[in-house]
Amino acid sequence: MSTRVALAFRESPHRQLRQHGIEARVIRLAVDFAGWDGAQWLRYHDAWIDTGAPLTLLPEPTWRNLQVAVLAHGLSVPIFGKTIPADLGELYVAVTDDTAFSPALRIRAYLCHSDELPILLGMDGVLTRSVLHCNHARRGAYLDFADEPSA
Repeated sequence: MSTRVALAFRESPHRQLRQHGIEARVIRLAVDFAGWDGAQWLRYHDAWIDTGAPLTLLPEPTWRNLQVAVLAHGLSVPIFGKTIPADLGELYVAVTDDTAFSPALRIRAYLCHSDELPILLGMDGVLTRSVLHCNHARRGAYLDFADEPSA
C-alpha cells in the first residue's frame, strides 16, 4: 500500500513574454502543505513543487508558526532574480489533498526572511521520499509515498 496525494496544475500567462507579443504559459504543480507546530498540523495552500530546488524554501509567515530547529544562520538564497536572507532549519512537514495526508517528513528547509515568496517544495525531503507522477496532457499529477515497513 501507499499514500497518493493529488497535485494540481496552476497555469497563468507568462507576463514577460506577453510584453514581447509571445503567448506562453507558466505551468506549476501545486499541493497543500502542512507543517508541525509542536502540537498540531497547520495547513497552507498552494505550495509549489520545484524539482530544480535542492531544498524546500519557506517564507517567514509560514515557518514562524512551526516548530523549527535552526541549524545555520545568515545564509543567502538566490531566487527569482534576487537574493533573500535566510537561515537553514529542520522541521516536520507533510503534503495533503482533500482525502490523503502524506507521512510526516523530516526535512531541511531555507527559512527565508521575507513574505514575498511562495512555499517551494524542493527535492531533498519531500521529493526524495516520494515518486512524482505527472501527466499534463491528461491533467493528472500526484505524489506517491510508499508506506513505511512495519518493525
